[in-house]
Amino acid sequence: MRIATSTIYAQQTAAITDQESLYQLIGNQLSTGKQLQNPSDDPARIAQDLTLHTAIDATNQQSTNVQSAVSELTTTDSALSSLTSVIQSARQLAIQGSTDTLTDQQRTAIGNQIDQLLQQAIAVGNTAYAGRYVFAGTTNTANPPVQQQG
Repeated sequence: MRIATSTIYAQQTAAITDQESLYQLIGNQLSTGKQLQNPSDDPARIAQDLTLHTAIDATNQQSTNVQSAVSELTTTDSALSSLTSVIQSARQLAIQGSTDTLTDQQRTAIGNQIDQLLQQAIAVGNTAYAGRYVFAGTTNTANPPVQQQG
């Protein structure tokens, strides 16, 4: 069987064109640092990549949520510790004021100290974290949840 010269030239031209395309593809990959340029290059690998990016984003969001929750709990714990200290001070003043040996001036001074402790307790009760009052429950209110009555 005889092969025409034009067929040999056509095959050689096609092989050169294929090699040139491969050369351009590899050059593009080296210059950009990306193995895939378009999603159509390898849809299965692109799907894996998108799944991985989604998982990374979800993990980052979870980490941020955990850090925010820890910060909010730390703020709440600090507020409760402060409130405990205020209540213990008020208890000591109440015990101190329950004796019959105090003068009216001393009782007035203890009353003033109790008023100051009340103001501190109100301030602690209105502790805010990230624009929300810690002790307001699930409500989003602009007004402080603890207000002095009387």
